[in-house]
Amino acid sequence: MPELTDESPLGRRIAAIALGKRGGPGAVAALRAALAREDVLWVRPSMILALGKIGDDDARAALADVEPRSEAESEALRKARDRVSAPATGFAWRSDATSDRLFASVPLGLEDVAIAEAAERTIEASLVRRGVIALRAPLPGLRNALRCAYDVRFLIAEGAPGAFTETIANARVPWHEWIRSESDALPYRFSLENVRVTRQQFSDVLRLARETFAPLGLIDSPSNYAAMLRVEADADATRIWFVPTFEPDERFAYRLADVGASINPVVGACLARLVRGKASRIVVDPTCGSGTLLIERALLDSDVMLSGIDISPTSIRAATGNVIAARLAARIAIRQADGGDSAAWPDRCDEVLANLPFGNRTEDRNLDGLYRRVVGNIGCTLAPGGRALLYTAHTKTLIALLRRTPQLAVREERRVESGGLQVGLWLLVKASDRR
Repeated sequence: MPELTDESPLGRRIAAIALGKRGGPGAVAALRAALAREDVLWVRPSMILALGKIGDDDARAALADVEPRSEAESEALRKARDRVSAPATGFAWRSDATSDRLFASVPLGLEDVAIAEAAERTIEASLVRRGVIALRAPLPGLRNALRCAYDVRFLIAEGAPGAFTETIANARVPWHEWIRSESDALPYRFSLENVRVTRQQFSDVLRLARETFAPLGLIDSPSNYAAMLRVEADADATRIWFVPTFEPDERFAYRLADVGASINPVVGACLARLVRGKASRIVVDPTCGSGTLLIERALLDSDVMLSGIDISPTSIRAATGNVIAARLAARIAIRQADGGDSAAWPDRCDEVLANLPFGNRTEDRNLDGLYRRVVGNIGCTLAPGGRALLYTAHTKTLIALLRRTPQLAVREERRVESGGLQVGLWLLVKASDRR
C-alpha cells in the first residue's frame, strides 16, 4: 500500500481514509506501520480513525498501543476506541419507574392523533407544543406501545435561547431513578440540534457536556450508547433532552425492505388512525410503495381487508415481503398495476389511504394526470360515507382537482412536517355524507 508512504502529507492522509473504508487483508498492519512512521500531527488522527473504521480485533489491539501526541489525536483515539468497543448492554427500566418530566416527540401537525392513541392505551397525554406531548405513564414498554411517537424522552434542562453553557450547567439527570444498570455508567451520544455552529463551538459545548455529566455516571460514547443527550436550540428556549435508546424498538420490525420516498412509519401510523372509519371493511392504497400504510391500517382493525397497488416492481417486491413479515398476507393483497387505472381497483371500497408520489420514483412523470385519475377512481369507487386520506407535497395540483370533484367533500386539511418537508394532508368523505 504505497500511498501510505507518499511524500505528500495530504496524500498519506487521503490514503489512510480510503484504506479505513476499504479494509481488507493487511490493512491494519499497514496503518499501524504508517502511524509509527508518521510525524505530521494533522495526518495521525486520520490514521487512528481509519483503524477505528476497520474495527476488527487487530484494529482494537493496534489502537490499544497508540500514545496520542496532540489534543486532536486524543479525540480521534477516543472516537476510534469507542467505535470498536462492545455494544451498550445491561440496561432495563425499573419496574416502577415514572417521571413528571416525561414527554414524547411526535409528527408536527399530528399531535392530536398521537394523544388519541395514548388515551386508547390508557396513557395520560397532553399537548405541550408543536411536535411534543407530555406523558404520565409507567416507563417499561412505553415506547413500543406508542406507534404514533418518534421517541419517549425526559426534559432535563431548559434555558434561554442560545444559552448552551448555562443550560448544560443546570441540567439534572437522575437516570438511576428510571433505569437499572449492571454498572454505574451509562453511555450516551451527544447532539446539538436546530442550530449551525462552527466545529470549534461544537467541540466547546461537547467538552462542557462531558465535564458536567461525567460525575453523574454519563459517558460520551457516540458509537455504542444507551441514550441520547440532545441539546435543541428552539426559537423560544434551549432544551436538553435525555432520550433512552437501550430498549429495542419492535414497532416496525416488519419493514424488511424499503423503497425511495417511503413514508416514515410513525407518520404512517398516524395517517392510518386519522382515516379510520367506524364501519370500514375494504381499504385501498393505490400507490402503496413498501406497504407501510396498508400494514399500519390493518393493525388497527382485524376485520378489514386491504388492497395495495403500485406500478413499480421494486415496490411490489418490498411491499409483499413486508406484508408477509407482518403476518398479514391473508388480509392484504398486493398487485402490480397503475393506481390511476380503474381496472386495478376493486368495485367498491370504504377507505382510501395514499401517500401520492412526489415525482421522485413514479414512472408516470405526468403527476397531474396520475393525480387526476386517482382522484377520479376515488370518486367512483368510494362507498357513500367512505373516507379517503391523501398525503402529498403537490398541494396546488390536488387542491385544483378537489375543486373539480364535487362528490368528494374535504372534511379536514392539514400541513404535516416530516423529514424537514412540509406535506399536505386531505381527509375526504363522499359528498353524500357531510356530517
